[in-house]
Amino acid sequence: MNLSIVIPTYNRWVSLKNLLDQIYEQVYGNFEVIVINDCSNEYYNVKGYKNLVYIKNEVNLGNNKSFNIGFKMASKEIVLWLTDDVELYPNAIPNIVNYLRASDYQAVVFYIYGNGWEETRFQDGRFFVSVGATYKKIMDEVGYWNEDERFHGGDVDWSKRVWDAGYKIGRCDEARVKHLLLPHHFAVGQK
Repeated sequence: MNLSIVIPTYNRWVSLKNLLDQIYEQVYGNFEVIVINDCSNEYYNVKGYKNLVYIKNEVNLGNNKSFNIGFKMASKEIVLWLTDDVELYPNAIPNIVNYLRASDYQAVVFYIYGNGWEETRFQDGRFFVSVGATYKKIMDEVGYWNEDERFHGGDVDWSKRVWDAGYKIGRCDEARVKHLLLPHHFAVGQK
């Protein structure tokens, strides 16, 4: 697949484990999973997952800095990012990777539903990428997520920079994720 998957997490081991199990049912070949634990106080047992890089921040850095640690470490052609509060539907990862490769889009967002996330568009109809995928070279060119925003907003700012660079973002309706409402919901990096 030539794929890096980046997932920050904070005090959601059970949710992350479920997500990892779903990922490993869908990925194959040349891939890596990069989990950034943002100084959780929960124990994370990631042993047994192949091609998984586990980083635990020594201090709580927040969502965007944690994502950026993973983005900078990503070594594959395509970078896909998820949050620890989503469930993947069958074939979501192969569908989004294949869609990105076959389309004229340079970034693709999953179809997200649940808790009011059915639409991931700005008013002008362009998509922003809250959970999705892009080519590593695009991410390296336009930069990573805005670290001035500690918890949220890095995805919106990044998406705007993608558009401003002349690239297009699409949505793959066959790549579905469900957004869960979990304890510590605004969690990664928030205590």
